[in-house]
Amino acid sequence: MNKTFIITLGIIIIATAGLAENLRICKATKLDENCDWESVCFKLLKQENKERDFLLNGGSLIQEQTEYNKLASEQTEFVAGQNGHNLYIAVRCYDSRGGNLTARCVDMDGAVWEDDSIEIFIAPQYKGRDYYQFIVNPLGTKYDGHGTDRSWGCGWETKVVRENNAWVILCMIPLRTVGIRSDGNTMVGFNVCRSRYANGLKESSSWSYSSGSFHNADEFGAMIIGDPNLSLHNLIKLCRERRGQMVFKSDEKQDKQSPFVRKMAAQMKLLMNEIDAKLASAEQPETNFEELKVLCSQINSLLNEYETQWRDYQNQTNTIKATMWL
Repeated sequence: MNKTFIITLGIIIIATAGLAENLRICKATKLDENCDWESVCFKLLKQENKERDFLLNGGSLIQEQTEYNKLASEQTEFVAGQNGHNLYIAVRCYDSRGGNLTARCVDMDGAVWEDDSIEIFIAPQYKGRDYYQFIVNPLGTKYDGHGTDRSWGCGWETKVVRENNAWVILCMIPLRTVGIRSDGNTMVGFNVCRSRYANGLKESSSWSYSSGSFHNADEFGAMIIGDPNLSLHNLIKLCRERRGQMVFKSDEKQDKQSPFVRKMAAQMKLLMNEIDAKLASAEQPETNFEELKVLCSQINSLLNEYETQWRDYQNQTNTIKATMWL
């Protein structure tokens, strides 16, 4: 009976181990234009390479059934640029309702998030806990805050443009106001999130998957402001350091007690080999930016999966130790 319980528990744990999320990475294109900020944003919006594939997040959704990593039914796309002084962001929110959007808030720093809205999160340091929030609704009403402090404000600009089946947000945010320097290897935490209301229900989606609150800085993606390849190589270096902390040593005595645990140990060794292979590919000098971006995301996901499996392995061996006296 005890062995049956251990194996069943192991299956449940492994089923949750595949939920490690891929790291989303984007870059703010270096711009030289000296024209007004709205023209810069419109020019960015014409670029073909936009960030897409917004994912449903946890919470109350329009869909009756939610699925992990499911794409939002009404998609969003954005593109960003910077000139060393300002960050320019253009966001297009596709919506089959056309102009029939939920937009009531007209007060600056009011409850803008209770309308159809876009929220932009910027953390000056990637994986840092300090962050800034910017929200805009279809009326152009703005909210800005430092963390959850709505008393903070800065001289950012925004404009809303209506299209047939979409609404567009143009933004200009001074880099210095959010503590960012556009040097050669700047990487910041970043996310674009969307709230959409229809028929009294709410659909939440985001570029970098958010398992609950949009404010979860641990789940922000990464934006590169500066040299893209240099920034990604620095990120690979961090992955290499994280990999170096993962020293797996299986408990052979406990492995003999359970073929399932022995199989887990073998899977972890294979996973570590895959991590090492991708790290080696990322460290090749001929690897270009797009390849590096994919490898960074894959390595991050594999590291998360390995850490989850390591915890599961420890739980299994501890369970065996606790039942050996029976």
